[in-house]
Amino acid sequence: MPTGSLQNAEDLLKAAKKASKKSWFSNPEWEIAGQYYEKAGENQRAFDSFVQSAEAYNKVSLIYFSAKSHESAGKIAEKKLSDYKAASEHYQMASDLYLATGNMPDRAAELMNDAGRVTASFDVERAVQLYLNSLSIYETENRGRFGINSFKSITGFLAKNKKYDTAVEVMMRLAKQCIKLNNKQELNRTYLTVIILLLAKNDDIEAFKQLDQFSQDMSFLKSQEYEAADGALKAYKDFDQGMLDEALKNSVFYELNSEIQNTVYSLTVPGFSRNVLGVDSNDFRKSITTKIQKEHDENVKEGNDQTDYTNDDMLL
Repeated sequence: MPTGSLQNAEDLLKAAKKASKKSWFSNPEWEIAGQYYEKAGENQRAFDSFVQSAEAYNKVSLIYFSAKSHESAGKIAEKKLSDYKAASEHYQMASDLYLATGNMPDRAAELMNDAGRVTASFDVERAVQLYLNSLSIYETENRGRFGINSFKSITGFLAKNKKYDTAVEVMMRLAKQCIKLNNKQELNRTYLTVIILLLAKNDDIEAFKQLDQFSQDMSFLKSQEYEAADGALKAYKDFDQGMLDEALKNSVFYELNSEIQNTVYSLTVPGFSRNVLGVDSNDFRKSITTKIQKEHDENVKEGNDQTDYTNDDMLL
């Protein structure tokens, strides 16, 4: 490390230690100390300082500054210390405090979402609850328009973890927000996503019921999303995988969340299987037989070709 950098780091540490000391005339300035420690690369000390800062601010009811310190502690825990449990805890505390200020609901929702994101690495069930809490903030604070992307990304997370019932519930909650905001385009995508999730859950009966219900909305009935959903359900009705594969080529599916797209391309009609040999068939045993017979025929053909080649050489 260059001499100048070492000197700079030492200066930062001195400043941090000075800020964290109590004197006759002042209390420790933990937040400032945390900033100095962070700049000096002393991540654990920075984390500890921000935690102490949050506690100190909370004691004198400086809620906003306490929230800010918890947020800083959470970021260091996540990005510098890789302590995701601590990061989750401080993001949650920051969220609660920002919400308590009465004028920062969006930041509160975002940090609750961050808590869910880091928690997902070690506790999926807890992450789901935190994610749902973040959506509740948008709803109860009448900030639905700012939470649309969160609704969609959380649905993708739920679909990835095959929690289809909860994913459908989240999409129905988003549908209410879209109706309130008169956001027809997003509402149509939401309806289509519900149909996809129900099919992924193997509940095509409920999917038909919901499509019939959604079709009461003339805007949806005339949309590409309706056409895509209807095409998929017709394939399910006829147990026709080829028809479903064609229906899923509709470009409207590319406009959905990436995890929902993955769900789309994994759909199969009842009784159909995509087995490990790469053969598609309604009858798994038949697919294996077909695969083996095909390989046998190819081997026989190669053997005949080789024999013909050898005979030609002998004639020469």
